[in-house]
Amino acid sequence: MGKVIALDYGMKRTGIAISDENKTFAFPHSTIETNGIINCVESIIKKESVDLFVIGYPKKLNNTHFPIAKEIELLKEKIIKTFGLDVVLIDERYTSKMASSVIAKSGLPKNKRKNKALIDKISATIILQDYFKYLNVRSWPYLSLEQHSFLSFEHEDFFSEESLQHFFSDEEQASF
Repeated sequence: MGKVIALDYGMKRTGIAISDENKTFAFPHSTIETNGIINCVESIIKKESVDLFVIGYPKKLNNTHFPIAKEIELLKEKIIKTFGLDVVLIDERYTSKMASSVIAKSGLPKNKRKNKALIDKISATIILQDYFKYLNVRSWPYLSLEQHSFLSFEHEDFFSEESLQHFFSDEEQASF
C-alpha cells in the first residue's frame, strides 16, 4: 500500500507532507523552491511507494479561484503525465492561517514562528489531514478511482466560512 503526498503550492515555495502507509496520519516532509518541484517529486517517488497526490487548491470566500489556480492545474496535469499517478485537488482555504496558529501555540521561539518554510510544510500537512478527514479513513480501501476523482472538493460546504470561524478571532475574520 502506497503513501499519499500533499503539496501546498506557492509561487516561491511549496510545502510537502507525506502520509504513513496506512493512509491514516499526515507528517510534514519538507519545503522546497517551487521551481524544483518536479525533481523533488521524482526523488520522493523513488524513495517511497506513492499512490496519490493531493494538492491544495486556493479559493476565495465567494468560491472563485485565485490566479495561481491555473499554475496548480498545470502541475496536476504534469504529475499525471510524468508519473502516471492520480492527483486530487482540495480546497485549501485558511490552511496558512491554521498553520500559523498551530505554530504559535507550539511554544517555538518567536523568530522561528515566522519561518515561512515551516508554515508551508505545516499547511501541506493540514491539507493532507483534511483530505483524510473528508474520506473518513476507514472507507479508504473501498473507494474506486471514480470516487477519488469525484473528490475535487467543489463542495462549497466542506470548507465553508461558518465551519472555520472558530479558528479565527473576529479581527482576523474581518481581514479575509
